[in-house]
Amino acid sequence: LSRFREIVEGAAGDLGATVHFDDEAEALARAVELDAFCADNDVAIGLNIIPRDITGLAGTKLRALAEASGCILKADGSFHLCDERGTTLIALASMDGVPLEASSLKTLRSQGVTLLIDVTRVVDGRQIFRRMTDLAKQFAASLNGIVVDDNRTPLTVASLEKIAGQILSIKFSRKLYTAARELLYAHREEEAYWRLVESLEEDHQYAEALELMNAFPR
Repeated sequence: LSRFREIVEGAAGDLGATVHFDDEAEALARAVELDAFCADNDVAIGLNIIPRDITGLAGTKLRALAEASGCILKADGSFHLCDERGTTLIALASMDGVPLEASSLKTLRSQGVTLLIDVTRVVDGRQIFRRMTDLAKQFAASLNGIVVDDNRTPLTVASLEKIAGQILSIKFSRKLYTAARELLYAHREEEAYWRLVESLEEDHQYAEALELMNAFPR
């Protein structure tokens, strides 16, 4: 942040202009708060597909499968399966973070890809997760791969069902939290408190609900 400020001040000086900045400590505090908010409201769940052998996943076949499934390769280096409004339902990216590009896919032998959904940004997270699960199984079968979690542990039917249940809890927790805030604004503190309790019962790590509970009127 300090370096950025120096660069802007230098550029302004060259142009004969003046620049006024907010207090650096306050700006940093707001940035930290914004980062925490984004992290808390960006709940992504992914399924990884890794190769069964050292030859890797063939990029040409990966692209063919993605496009046959309705996915489009976008500028961010990921394939996106979108709804009729253009909202991303499922994304397909490289596990190593290297962007997927049309030119490099021709010779790519990937060591893993990830299918992702953002639970808080899709209407029916559980249904989309099941759709993503079907895609992962289809891709794994066609690419001679295996579906694993972030620890590279193969995912079973039971573990996939557990994840589906967690999606419902996350979505319901957010709805309960929103209801609690609305009740609190309406000065219905007791009702708001119990909605907040229910929110945390669904997702005990929900940071915003924890913060509101700690600040709740006593």
